[in-house]
Amino acid sequence: MPVNDAVIERRVAQAVSDYIAHHRKDAIKELQFYRDTPTLGHAITRAAHACTAGGGKHPHQWRIPRDALREFGAPSPAVSGL
Repeated sequence: MPVNDAVIERRVAQAVSDYIAHHRKDAIKELQFYRDTPTLGHAITRAAHACTAGGGKHPHQWRIPRDALREFGAPSPAVSGL
């Protein structure tokens, strides 16, 4: 049974409302954490290590071992000068 446009529009509106109510504040804080990073290279390293502003590992990356993140996030000569 096909879903009509009104149903799709309502579902999208519900998803957006849920995001605003439950996730937007944290997303803004996370973006600010990376904006406050002194260099682009440092921001890339933080992101590669899945660092959070609180010093922990981003929950979205919980399955990835810290050693793997450190290895992946090791600065390379091409990135370290950014």
